Amino acid sequence: MYFFKFSFLFSVITGSSLTFATPTSIQTADKIQPEKIAERSSNATAAKTKSYSEQDKLQLEHKIAEAKRQAEADAAKKAEAKKIASNTKKIIQQTILSNWQAPAESTGQKANARITLTSFGSIQSIVILGAPNRAFKKSIEKAILSSAPFDLPENQDARLESRIISMPFLSK
Repeated sequence: MYFFKFSFLFSVITGSSLTFATPTSIQTADKIQPEKIAERSSNATAAKTKSYSEQDKLQLEHKIAEAKRQAEADAAKKAEAKKIASNTKKIIQQTILSNWQAPAESTGQKANARITLTSFGSIQSIVILGAPNRAFKKSIEKAILSSAPFDLPENQDARLESRIISMPFLSK
């Protein structure tokens, strides 16, 4: 209602005349409008498909295929490095355990050690958690220190992965 009053007042002030749509003109507009929309959207689609030439499509497919190959190669390289690091850690743990002499009367006692190595295989730090007494802790430290330095892999990724070793100690 307010819109009609505003439109009427505006037309009187500006001197223009009001025109009202007849029912037949609305029906015609309803038929024409969807056809125009369909025509515009089909032209847009055609323009998009024309904008990419066959050569552009082939180049894009080649780049995607190359990226996939590179990602697969990187994943394989990373998996190989993890495998090498895992084997290196096992060897280090076996070496340490073979040098460990548990204190007398420590049967059933356990602790965990976290060993950080330098990039050259020397001991950077040793953290022993859960040791029941000082003698048990000292025996673990002695075994680790007497086993060092350790041989680390030449593969830089495997070397980096091998530098942190966590291992349990259980006296039998």
